[in-house]
Amino acid sequence: MKRDRYAVRQFYRKLTPELSRRYGRAPYSPLQVERTVRELKLSERHLIYAQLMFCKPSSLNLSGYTQSQLEIMKRVIVKADFARLGPGSIAGLFGFTSGGVTDTGDGGGFESGD
Repeated sequence: MKRDRYAVRQFYRKLTPELSRRYGRAPYSPLQVERTVRELKLSERHLIYAQLMFCKPSSLNLSGYTQSQLEIMKRVIVKADFARLGPGSIAGLFGFTSGGVTDTGDGGGFESGD
């Protein structure tokens, strides 16, 4: 879990400005995120976290993950985000709170309803 949180923090710090510079405003496509992760030599093992953070849930193929796994990944993102980055950062985009994951009513749990 520590490595997952570390990867999330690295994605936030390094991908946020780079994706914005390359592609403008979020959300980004999974391919844009994957390409940028590779070019910045960030952890490809944790790519799903970057995609969950920066892509629309509807653009991701999450069929290989159970609901339980997705909930754990959401919590890792929230914990890494609020522990180091402070409120108002990336977790807010997904309707996350420091107390846990909030359901935005869209069934996916990741999107803020845009």
